[in-house]
Amino acid sequence: ELYKDTFISDATWKSLTEHYDTNQLMDLVFTVGQYQSLAMALNTFGVQLEEGIEGFPK
Repeated sequence: ELYKDTFISDATWKSLTEHYDTNQLMDLVFTVGQYQSLAMALNTFGVQLEEGIEGFPK
């Protein structure tokens, strides 16, 4: 939901708070954000995998 919509709904947030504390939830949000930011930069600059490294299936 966060990755797809760049937002966590109230229902999802409520469910997550039953399992994780505030610091863990902040880590989750920032980890997803950093991943998206890094992916955008690498894709924009056309960075390719090193020879012999297999990527994720498309």
